[in-house]
Amino acid sequence: MYASARSTSIPPPPPFQIYSATSSDFSNWALDAGVRQRGGSAPAALLNPDGSVMLVFNAELRLGTGPPSYISTAIATDGLTFDPKVPTNLGGGSPSFVTLPDGRFVMYYETGDPSAINAAVTTRVGPPGVSYPAQAVTAVTGTSARVSATIDPRGVDTSYVFQYGKSTDYDQLTDQQSVPAAGGPQTVSATLSDLSSSTTYHFRVHAFNAPGLADGADQSFTTLAGKPPGLQKLTGRVGPGRKISLSRSAKSGETLITVRDRSAKDNFHLSGPGVNKKTGVKFTGTVKWTVTLQAGTYTFRSDAHKALKGTLKVSGAAA
Repeated sequence: MYASARSTSIPPPPPFQIYSATSSDFSNWALDAGVRQRGGSAPAALLNPDGSVMLVFNAELRLGTGPPSYISTAIATDGLTFDPKVPTNLGGGSPSFVTLPDGRFVMYYETGDPSAINAAVTTRVGPPGVSYPAQAVTAVTGTSARVSATIDPRGVDTSYVFQYGKSTDYDQLTDQQSVPAAGGPQTVSATLSDLSSSTTYHFRVHAFNAPGLADGADQSFTTLAGKPPGLQKLTGRVGPGRKISLSRSAKSGETLITVRDRSAKDNFHLSGPGVNKKTGVKFTGTVKWTVTLQAGTYTFRSDAHKALKGTLKVSGAAA
């Protein structure tokens, strides 16, 4: 518990001081040694995600001197030894807090006007929060699965990937995606493809922003036996030299596309209904994508040389 008091009431009265006390039953309190903050009053304490304590209080000066009072903050890792106070942009005092369902804070405070109570809303920044929805794995087949997680960016633009593999070494990962700072907690998903049938896979979400990073708990699933019926196979090529190719027609349905990238100056980029997959421009090698083609027109191209392109016509259902 934190509270403020003056050491004496003899004029001229000195500034308030902030003290702390400890209790195990909320009835009997023992005053901690020392002063937590000098020249402060009406403290409100907030526990930060890293376990440190933030005091928000009215920073007071001696009566009759200096500028008006202002709301200030100070942080202590042990709850006792606080860093020097840092003023906020708000004048006034007597702060108190309510936590909103989305994690933001509403601070109520007064400015000396007896007819008004002021309020301000803020988001506390910090490392991302990660968890999983009730159904973290859906659409499991013999070669793919859809995985989901919930990410709270906590006021900072946040990036994330899903790490996965046949053990908790997680030797593969999905493309990096982002969650905007103002988005609040949201569910994100990715499709893991080119998996082996009848195999147990482990995965977790890995999220990171400027304040820090967070790894989700390990999750697992087992792919189905054999390959799904109707799986068709296509081969795409780019390079060597200035050339790119892919089948000109295909049936709709789940399709395994093998891309042989033999150029360090061009990439293979396939886009169309429900599909947007590409290799890196400087990448050379072979990749496999399991995608679900829909009726319509797809474009395969090099992002480095726009004239290097072609189209894939998809119609009907795969037999």
